[in-house]
Amino acid sequence: MVIANVDATESPDLGTRYGVTGYPTLKCFPPEAVTEPVSYEGARELPELVSYMNEIAGTYRLADGSLALNAGVVEALNEVITESDTYDEAFVTRMTEAAAELPQSTVKYYVSFARKIVDKGPEYIEKEMTRLQGFVKSDSVTGDKKKNFSIRYNILRVFMK
Repeated sequence: MVIANVDATESPDLGTRYGVTGYPTLKCFPPEAVTEPVSYEGARELPELVSYMNEIAGTYRLADGSLALNAGVVEALNEVITESDTYDEAFVTRMTEAAAELPQSTVKYYVSFARKIVDKGPEYIEKEMTRLQGFVKSDSVTGDKKKNFSIRYNILRVFMK
């Protein structure tokens, strides 16, 4: 989602086109309304603005731009983890079957983590979380990769018991 700042006094054509009559006026172009903006009438404080943007964009961002801890997690798969007493082959099978029915792109991480935990032991969880957190905090990791590492970290957190 792109957020732009337009000064309608310097760009009066845009102001007229989108019905700007007072300042500040906030308009959003959610994916389903590509040509017609939606007026934002909510509070002007950062938490409310971020919450609104997350709602219309389907994202999970915090005010600093980082991902919230629920980004990438899939509740149906979290339930498989919660309902499991042990991480064994039966757990991997349940996870794989549950994931096969879901459209979210992050389900592959759940299945991969389930397999690795069974193969490498439960200590894999903490080691991998530490590794992923290092990537998230690194200045040399780019935005998209940092987002991916954050999502994987968020998912792996659910496996902690």
